[in-house]
Amino acid sequence: MHQLVLIRVFFYGSEAFNDFILRLQFRLVGPIGSFGKSLDNSGVFVRFHYPHQKGPDLPTNTNPALAANVASDAAWIAGYTGFEIQIDDNAAPDGADKHRTAAIYNVPTGPGGLQSYKPGPVLQLRQWHDMEITLRGNRYSVMLNGIQTTDFVNPLTK
Repeated sequence: MHQLVLIRVFFYGSEAFNDFILRLQFRLVGPIGSFGKSLDNSGVFVRFHYPHQKGPDLPTNTNPALAANVASDAAWIAGYTGFEIQIDDNAAPDGADKHRTAAIYNVPTGPGGLQSYKPGPVLQLRQWHDMEITLRGNRYSVMLNGIQTTDFVNPLTK
């Protein structure tokens, strides 16, 4: 079975930000999957290269598969060079904490992981939920409905 993956990025490029706090609201609209949770899957990308940037330091330069993705849709640059704060109650593809809502997507959690993650409150469908993303230096923290879910210090500069 082939799965179609589309990445769309709403990008604000008028100015660059160093440290910032981003406050936003989102809501899940369904449908409901087999585990009783919304199948909505989205996220907020932070600290990524300009989407149409060309340069020697992009990971897509040495990987033909990544380069093909970027050639067909420049929005893939965000996924390859930045971090995504996840919005996905099913934690696709595997249910792991590193794929859950308000986690930094794909950053290891648990003992020895780079990301300290605690699941946030249960998210109700069709209700607005508050997310606050704070970036100070290499520290990323995320709050979901007033509860801190994630603390991550990036050991590398991306």
